[in-house]
Amino acid sequence: MAKINVLNYGCSANLAESEGMKGLLKKAGHEVNNDAEVVVMNLCTVKGDNAALREVKEAHEKNPNSKFVLTGCVTNNLREQLKKDFPNDSIMTTHQVSQISDVVNKTIQGETVELKLGKHEKKINLPKIRTNPTIGIVAISNGCLSTCTYCSVKQIKGHLGSYSLQSIKKEVEECIKEGCKEIWLTSQDNGCWGFDIGLNPGHLLKAITDIKGDFWVRFGMASPQHIAKYLPEIIEAYKSPKMFKFLHIPVQSGSNKVLKDMKREYTAELYKKLVVEFKKEIPNIRIATDIITGFPTETDEDFEQTIKLMEETQTEVVNISRFVSRPNTPAAKLKQLLGNIAKERTKKMAELCKKISEEQLKKLEGWKGKVLVDEKGKDNTMIARNESYVPIVIEGTVGEFCEAEVVKTTEYHCIGRKKSRIIRI
Repeated sequence: MAKINVLNYGCSANLAESEGMKGLLKKAGHEVNNDAEVVVMNLCTVKGDNAALREVKEAHEKNPNSKFVLTGCVTNNLREQLKKDFPNDSIMTTHQVSQISDVVNKTIQGETVELKLGKHEKKINLPKIRTNPTIGIVAISNGCLSTCTYCSVKQIKGHLGSYSLQSIKKEVEECIKEGCKEIWLTSQDNGCWGFDIGLNPGHLLKAITDIKGDFWVRFGMASPQHIAKYLPEIIEAYKSPKMFKFLHIPVQSGSNKVLKDMKREYTAELYKKLVVEFKKEIPNIRIATDIITGFPTETDEDFEQTIKLMEETQTEVVNISRFVSRPNTPAAKLKQLLGNIAKERTKKMAELCKKISEEQLKKLEGWKGKVLVDEKGKDNTMIARNESYVPIVIEGTVGEFCEAEVVKTTEYHCIGRKKSRIIRI
């Protein structure tokens, strides 16, 4: 058996697959660590194929004597370039996670394996080696219902395939049994979970929060148009004391013209309505969103509409991405904006969002309440999360619930003081 290093790139859904591959490799008798005879790279191409190619090149330079298995969101264009640049590497995709042990074994024996894009796999209830023992990452579906003009992920992940409520509950229960205190429900788009099996996210969240145990649930990214269809049920589910009051609804642009060009299937007004409705029913909810700057059809006026939307909604967490053209997508055929224009817009958006974040967190000075210590920070510190998923730097032990007080805030996090440990009886 061999020593295997699994490197993960990209979203929490990718991370869940990496944890599953580690578990399968360990079950097959391999040793999973950083001193690797074989490097498995679970790639992400959401930022473009070139970023993934750079990561593979860097990994080869760091591990010159290792054999490689490349997997994840491997587009057809990227596949051909990988075969050209790294002809001895085995290649598979996100749809062949269950075959990882077989591919690794063949690669060890000197065979160069190539698995083509296949049908959806049910990548749930796999044996896991967790990146963080406190956090259980549970995939709830594969694929999505959208056809965004800039996205290459749909080419790989395909159409929505929701996992059954029973199988998701089973994995969550196993996570809790193994000591997880924080559950991440993840997919390409949580908002449309269940649409293909006669259910909706409200059903899922109610079932998960009804499970016995001391844990908090983080619901992953959900597109606005899907959330809007079942708004009352989802808001009601969010009121459970086991739910993080944290909602990630990507708007991408404040311009309806750009949203139409992106084929996003909702309006800026709908996004604003969702923010208002959630905050009315759950005042301490924290909203996260995504913004793409420099989309090919985005004018100065369109960009200013996005700036205005962020100012109006005071969105607390904003993930900003400068537009990158993906091969074989409709947006790649459009005339691209000059790089300096996109760069300036990204800078302006980042400055605004930093200001909003700082102002919103400032309101938490003096806050006292329950937190969960969920990861190690820098310089021997720990990071805890309160009910609104605000990061608070404190002393403590990973995996414990405790009482804390916020004594200071920065642009993106709080600094706190541990008050007492919560004892469960």
